[in-house]
Amino acid sequence: MASSAMPLEVIDEHFQAHIASGNLPQAFDPSDHIQSLLASRASTMPSLNVVNRDAIAPGSLVHFRCMVQDTFNPEIYLDVYEEVASNGDRRLRTSRFRDTTETPDGVTVEYDSPQCHFKNRQTLYCVPIPAEHAWARDAYAQEQGAPSQPGMAEVSAGKRAAEDDDEDMPTPAEMTAPTAMVEGGEAVPVVDKRSRSSASAPSVSSSTFESMGQATDLNLPVKATAPPVLVRIYADEDQFKVYDMVDFVGIYTLDLTPPEQQQSFLAPPRPDGTLVPRVHALTWTTLSHSNPMIPHPADDSIFAEAGAHAEGARAALIQALVEATGGDNLAAEYTLLNLLSSVWARRDDEAIGKLSINLSHRTEGSAMHDALVGVIQQVMPKSHSVPLSIDYLNQARMNPKKDYDLERLEAGVLQLSDGTHLTLNETSMNQGQLAERGVKNLLAIQQVIQNQTVPFEFEHMEPRFFPCNLPTLIISEGKSMLPAEIKLPVEVTQPCQATEVQNVGVVRAYLGCMRLARVEIPEDVQGLIENDFVAMRQANPKVVQASSLHMLITLAKLLAVSRGSLVLAGDDYLAAKAMEEARKART
Repeated sequence: MASSAMPLEVIDEHFQAHIASGNLPQAFDPSDHIQSLLASRASTMPSLNVVNRDAIAPGSLVHFRCMVQDTFNPEIYLDVYEEVASNGDRRLRTSRFRDTTETPDGVTVEYDSPQCHFKNRQTLYCVPIPAEHAWARDAYAQEQGAPSQPGMAEVSAGKRAAEDDDEDMPTPAEMTAPTAMVEGGEAVPVVDKRSRSSASAPSVSSSTFESMGQATDLNLPVKATAPPVLVRIYADEDQFKVYDMVDFVGIYTLDLTPPEQQQSFLAPPRPDGTLVPRVHALTWTTLSHSNPMIPHPADDSIFAEAGAHAEGARAALIQALVEATGGDNLAAEYTLLNLLSSVWARRDDEAIGKLSINLSHRTEGSAMHDALVGVIQQVMPKSHSVPLSIDYLNQARMNPKKDYDLERLEAGVLQLSDGTHLTLNETSMNQGQLAERGVKNLLAIQQVIQNQTVPFEFEHMEPRFFPCNLPTLIISEGKSMLPAEIKLPVEVTQPCQATEVQNVGVVRAYLGCMRLARVEIPEDVQGLIENDFVAMRQANPKVVQASSLHMLITLAKLLAVSRGSLVLAGDDYLAAKAMEEARKART
């Protein structure tokens, strides 16, 4: 078959060869052929994260980096079926990697044929990695060799992740019918292959998804510049879970069946295919991080390289954070540790390694928030700022909720993937009354801060708490009402401003590497810490508790990794203790 053949044509050819050799149709395994196909097309596959959908032909191979937002129950599909032509000729076909059986005019499917075989497939509702910034998205596209479209990147790069803008929401009637580029480069209209007379499908340019949000029922945790995707899996159904970050490679399809016609005894209704495209997964990689500046999977060699650049990267980032906090070096140091913090382990209900901080200033809190968000967006691959106004808390949904009527999980703002930095803007808090939803939202936020878990709501059940890993920064005018571990009044001596981070690529790699680091405590340093803690307890038994020791150790470990070290030194512990003494002197 020609190298330019569409993937489904390649699979069909191998299926016919399989049964022509006398093999059982249901035993068809295209794995080897898929690997060969992917190897030959690796440099030409577009990415749904950055390329407009109307530039991709149905049936093409695509990349999609995403987070699993919801998992549906397995559905039954017709893996092998027999079609009968008008002249009586019979032929076996497979509908694997397709949304439906595809029959030309004059051909029917004989569903009662003993040759038909049904199988299960899993369907995942996947969204572009929430709150991912344009620099990270484009870097991954370049790494994969996929073309990047600047217009899409500019949509999110020019907006602050904090606010929900009131933009006009396009309706399907306002959207235009697309043309698509087939893999050979020819422009063709997108039509339903099951009916050559059907109308072209409305299409949504990916750049419009930033402004669509949940108003068009796309069920996104936060705004996105690319559409959500229904990913179909033809393997072990239990290997994916909510919050997983996955890089899928699969066959892009355009299911034009109206949602009300999709429901059958085989499968429940699914979202409209004109808004939510389908990808039939051929292969995938589960991601442990989403920083394009470091390799995946990350091995120990990255820490040595990051450690070699730690001093310069640390200094560049501290300089930008000092500018953002109005000249406060102590606030900058604590913010750096917050950016590096991560849940290292869980013991009972305690998340070890988390570090939530509250920076406050009576008059410059709002300006400080804007400046810090500007710096954070430059160096973290994904971050989101939540305005804690009364109106927002009363209207938004923070935690996911199961909708049994639609058989889906309603997305919540806190449904963010591992490592997303979360900024809570308490400076937008105003007078008013929190409604029931507002109270639930505030409790959900507190749950993230205290336990690094997100409550999922289910009807007639107590909430289930799913673990998360969201470094949390709270900006307020006075001491926050939220339970942050570190509360620091900021001493502003100059305007708070977001400046360009110097050597930003090195800083991004430094943060990405050191967030994955785990610090060892040598026996001599452990003895130093224990002796010092005993002395502190004897001097002030009412104030110094076990939690004080845990906090000092967390700060000391984060200070060590911020300096590029994987081994805690006595100086790291003493520096952490000095930071805490300086902080408490302000309160």
